[in-house]
Amino acid sequence: MDDNEIKAIMDKSWQDRARFEVNRDKMMREQAARETAPSEGGTVTLDMMVAEIIEAHPSAADYLVADWNMACISCPASQSETLREAAQVHELDPEDVCEALNDFLEDTAMIQAEELE
Repeated sequence: MDDNEIKAIMDKSWQDRARFEVNRDKMMREQAARETAPSEGGTVTLDMMVAEIIEAHPSAADYLVADWNMACISCPASQSETLREAAQVHELDPEDVCEALNDFLEDTAMIQAEELE
């Protein structure tokens, strides 16, 4: 086996390892998000997946677009991001976005409860 063959094998090994680590990290983020997925009326956290937040709270999508100019929130790529990652992509403070979103969801729930009375 010559040096070029050894180098090719080592390069492939590094590429495979990098792919594994990226996939492992994504799977770990998705599992953590599933474990902390918002329940009906539950508090949203920065580590939740955008798709799960919107599934549990459909009005969150409109709020994030209208109030935070996060227009790509419905883009398929953003659905595999956490709220923290989505805010950072838009150069927003993740803590501010999360706090405001929870306030919005709480206000919305209170309005809906009042309408039912």
